[in-house]
Amino acid sequence: IADAYDIVNIIVNEIRICQADRVKAIVSATDAILKHAGNKDEYKIYVAKQAETMFRAALTKADPQLKAWLQTLVKNSWLKHALLPVQVTKKLLDLCTAALGGSPAKMPAVAPKPAPAPKAAASSSSQSSTLTHELPLKTLEAHLAALRMLTLRKMPEKQELNAVMKLPEMAKVMLLQKSGKKSESFEELQRVHRALQLMVDASRKKAGVKRPPEDDPQAKRPCEDSAVKAVKSTVTRTASSLAAPGA
Repeated sequence: IADAYDIVNIIVNEIRICQADRVKAIVSATDAILKHAGNKDEYKIYVAKQAETMFRAALTKADPQLKAWLQTLVKNSWLKHALLPVQVTKKLLDLCTAALGGSPAKMPAVAPKPAPAPKAAASSSSQSSTLTHELPLKTLEAHLAALRMLTLRKMPEKQELNAVMKLPEMAKVMLLQKSGKKSESFEELQRVHRALQLMVDASRKKAGVKRPPEDDPQAKRPCEDSAVKAVKSTVTRTASSLAAPGA
């Protein structure tokens, strides 16, 4: 599973590209992570660094009701329970107030505390900022292969797993998993796998590349056919021996 920095990046990118009706669920999940995640202090650092970006993206697509809800969440949860530094919640409340057409609230200024920079942040950020359908065909195929293994409840190589976990489409899968909704998380994983298969098919069609047999559910698999024949043959022999006189 990706670390806190990668997951926060995924959340921010998901808010950037999602429809307005998904914003509330994603921000609610972020609130739950800040309160209940095992390593919630690490999440607080990275959410604090990205909170303004997250809220600017959310407010641009929010209607007045959602804007008011975001403002209430910051005031009654993040500020009240000190989930984020005061200067961060002040900025978020100012953004919400301005979005609702009001004047920014006055709050005491607090000196900001610098957050440590994560290792290899540049490479993680650059990858997560790229929309999935814009990735090269070979990269999409590698992600598809990793997702296929996950849907079969098998574990891909660590590098492939880390790469696929950074896809924006995987944010909801991980949020559901962290909320303990394993069944819903697996269903979402299957949905992401199907969606990525469509992306790969579109890229292959554009490049004039045919779908390989392992990606084609309608293709015959000789190895499977041979296995079925072997089982049938064994069953037939066993039945014949049981039916023979003196058996």
